[in-house]
Amino acid sequence: GSEGHNNTVTYLVESIEALGDYWTVYRQPFTALYSNVEGELTVDGVTTVPGVFEYSPGATVTAELVPVADLGCEAANYPAEVEGKIALIQRGTCPFGQKSALAGAAGAAGAIIYNNAPEPLGSGTLGPPPRPEGDYVPTVGVNQANATSWIERITGGEAIEVTLDIDSDIYNITV
Repeated sequence: GSEGHNNTVTYLVESIEALGDYWTVYRQPFTALYSNVEGELTVDGVTTVPGVFEYSPGATVTAELVPVADLGCEAANYPAEVEGKIALIQRGTCPFGQKSALAGAAGAAGAIIYNNAPEPLGSGTLGPPPRPEGDYVPTVGVNQANATSWIERITGGEAIEVTLDIDSDIYNITV
């Protein structure tokens, strides 16, 4: 859908049409959902660049972090305390988008998905919306070590406030 892409398509159509009536040329229209997401995560006054998820909505959310039970693949995994807060969810079993949508359905203001292995959780996708579970909340990914340390602190009685700052452009491109 970019100007360069459209110019290339126009050139190809005109070049093939110039060959005469042997070819039938038809420019097939289509619509594609485009997503560009960038984000920052601030914990304990330290700002980092987390893994970002395609199709995450944009927002700036500052709230307390609440761990989610199991892998966050069922609505029952989300405690009532997650409402208005940021859900901390382990990676695994179900799609990232399902986790984000279930967090939103439980009233969470945002979600952080952490890796289930020592490696960092890089960029991924929530999948094109909508989902049957509900709307996505602003969602990022972090490594297992950070999440484990946060869970230990929360289990020890500490409240951890985090800020998700996500800039998101999601729109349809019709060509």
